Amino acid sequence: LLLLLTGFQSLNAQEATIKSRLGDYIEATNTGNWDKVLDMVYDKLFETVPKEQMKQMFSQMGAMGLKMEVKEYTIANMSEKMSEEGTDFVIVEYNADENLTLSGPQFSNDAVIQQMQAQFKTLYGEDNVTYDKESNSFALQGTKTMVAAAKSGSEEWKFIEYNVTNPMQAQMLEQIIPANVISKLKEKK
Repeated sequence: LLLLLTGFQSLNAQEATIKSRLGDYIEATNTGNWDKVLDMVYDKLFETVPKEQMKQMFSQMGAMGLKMEVKEYTIANMSEKMSEEGTDFVIVEYNADENLTLSGPQFSNDAVIQQMQAQFKTLYGEDNVTYDKESNSFALQGTKTMVAAAKSGSEEWKFIEYNVTNPMQAQMLEQIIPANVISKLKEKK
């Protein structure tokens, strides 16, 4: 019984740490603290896309008039820890209410807005996308999937999003995430 209780405490501590780190990651994203965001991204991603290039992409979004903010999120599910090649992986599913505010003349065209809305409905589902013309913003609701990764024995969890509707991203992740974790991700979708 003592071993069972110790195992549950360890699992609860791991979940609490991942939740806290994910909260920090989302907060850094909301405030545009791209250095902190990138410090919390799974390092192997930078073997495919250089860190500086990612930082420029994030910064350009703001310059282009795109401001994404996660308003609320709740953890829906966490997988059991999977260890591979000296790294621990946990699949984290969470429900998120996001807001994408658009500014600038490029977003005053109704055809552009309609195209964006159609893309979002494909990604999030028909009933999970609302456009507010007055604020020129989209409210988006959906379930997101992240892979949390940390060196075995570490609490420094880092994240990478898994988006089943983006085949290019899924293919890239298959190059940097172990096959057994990818299999678990595919089972969930």
